[in-house]
Amino acid sequence: MENQQHELCLAMAEFVAIQKEHTGLLQAGRLKTLAGWSARRQQVSDRLRQCLEQFDPQAVSADSDLARMVQEGMATILRGEKTLATQVDCQRNGVQKKLRTMRKGKAVLNKYGSSQGAGSKPTYLSSRT
Repeated sequence: MENQQHELCLAMAEFVAIQKEHTGLLQAGRLKTLAGWSARRQQVSDRLRQCLEQFDPQAVSADSDLARMVQEGMATILRGEKTLATQVDCQRNGVQKKLRTMRKGKAVLNKYGSSQGAGSKPTYLSSRT
């Protein structure tokens, strides 16, 4: 029982640590290792889920230190998830805005090149007739 409680505490702490790490990387705009984030996050999430499934809340009184710690830990995790979701939305919106700007620029360049009276496209002659 005590080993399960210890494992649960460690799993929650590890998940919170990963959230803080990812929050920092998002704020810094360091998104190049995003695929690695997902794999590591899934692994830590699976461990936390397994610990929660093994945890028996009936064996702990509602006003015990362990119960408070688990509630506070889960509340911290939920706050961290909301923070990450907000940051991901901001990053996504920024990237979408940049893409729209790039597409507009490309369209303008395409129109500019064809409307300057350059005439028809060049004709290439072959030396073989």
